[in-house]
Amino acid sequence: MSVRQLRLVVAAEDYEAAVAFYRDVLGLSEQAAIAGPGGAHVTILDAGRATLELANPAQRAYIDEVEVGRAVAPRLRVAFEVDDVRGTSTAGAVEVAPPTVTPWNSLNTRLDAPAGLQITLFQELSTSDAVSGRQDSGRRSYGVERDGRRWFVRTAVGPEGAVSLTRVAALHAAVRHPAIVRPVSVLDGTGGPTLTYPWCDGSALGPGGSALDRFRRLPVEAVERALDTILDAHRAVAAAGWVAVGLDGGCFRYDFEAGRMWLTDLDDYRPGPFTLDSAPLPGSAAYRAPEESVRGSVIDERTTVHALGRTMHHLLDPAACGTDRQGAVIARATDPDPDRRHPTVESLVADWRR
Repeated sequence: MSVRQLRLVVAAEDYEAAVAFYRDVLGLSEQAAIAGPGGAHVTILDAGRATLELANPAQRAYIDEVEVGRAVAPRLRVAFEVDDVRGTSTAGAVEVAPPTVTPWNSLNTRLDAPAGLQITLFQELSTSDAVSGRQDSGRRSYGVERDGRRWFVRTAVGPEGAVSLTRVAALHAAVRHPAIVRPVSVLDGTGGPTLTYPWCDGSALGPGGSALDRFRRLPVEAVERALDTILDAHRAVAAAGWVAVGLDGGCFRYDFEAGRMWLTDLDDYRPGPFTLDSAPLPGSAAYRAPEESVRGSVIDERTTVHALGRTMHHLLDPAACGTDRQGAVIARATDPDPDRRHPTVESLVADWRR
């Protein structure tokens, strides 16, 4: 026996609103509309190919962290693939999180929709989508081994990638810190620069991973020493006149054997301050400051402060080593209003180390 169809049956208290949203707004085609006794009605809509996605709690938390920045998903969530997330009408639904580029190369937005469903609209991104300026725009990365040594290479795929990697090269020319993994060579070519980095041992501390759980279980002194490394690196970033854009847990690599924190993939950092002429800036919704999603906002050192506050929140295990004082520092650093945050990275670091 083989399954021929997956059909999701949803009881909608406001039936008319649900039909109007899913059929008329999202554009699902009507296969049948049937009336029954006692005012019963059902409408069957074709949603294209059906799949059943089964995720364990860690994966559900990871998806929420990437798409929304906090845990919001119910036990059941419905996802619709569309051609253009930004161009799809969502009238009748409430946005939970704006379109965000995910690590699995899709553009996702989360909505609270009629019939009590939380839904994701997602758009699979092609290489041309990446080149057009979205997160990881126009950059190809790969590892190589030569003479017993390993290297990490980044090249440009198109014009946007060339601009991006030229900016990365400028960052590393301006900012020096022992924990920031910098390229050993920058070769200019007709299609843009090629950057070669030394291979970095260590585990990425992204959300939902076993490495993050292991890191949080380290002795308090080790966790705070690693945080101090990140803070000192960003003192150097701020002193050079750059702003942290796109910082998230994937940028932190911790070498458990050596007890050392490395910073990698700072590819979207930019000279600042600057006025945002397109929104949102790249990066995880969990780290992105509110101003990074609003065209015309000023992006400055206070944006870096927000990213560092989110870093503290991400890496600290509140049950094990987060103190009330640390919580107060994090709350100020991540205040939605930039004017209420620490005005500089230096003032944040001083407050953290009091």
